[in-house]
Amino acid sequence: MPENTTRPRRDIGRYVNDELRDRYFAACDAVYALGAPARSETDVETSFGTTHVYRYGPADPAAESRTPVVLIHGSGGCSAQWYPNTRALGAERPVYALDTPGDPGRSVQREEMWQPERAAQWMDEALDALGLDRVHLVGSSYGGWLV
Repeated sequence: MPENTTRPRRDIGRYVNDELRDRYFAACDAVYALGAPARSETDVETSFGTTHVYRYGPADPAAESRTPVVLIHGSGGCSAQWYPNTRALGAERPVYALDTPGDPGRSVQREEMWQPERAAQWMDEALDALGLDRVHLVGSSYGGWLV
């Protein structure tokens, strides 16, 4: 893991200021409210920073054992883009929506990951931290490239 894991680098993964960040998060929360409510939110640590994860899931406990779906959003956004899909997908199986580090979500990027090998390493580490070894990956645009 890189040495600088406690404080974000000044040139990577930051908002212009706290007020604009909070306004963006409020807008995202309004969009999240249009979809299924998240069962939980968590942060997982990777070599590239903290990844924020939204967990959706089935009401039927038997469906918890189904292969989960992992949703990766497109560049320049966050996992709120999946609000039209979370209710239907989450009715059938566990669903995880990850905010990718470096995009304007709740993840905090500390190291660059634009190279394909590093992006794949981030994905592997995030899935490992969630305890997921078999998943259905769904990505939109840049998220499709990541998956």
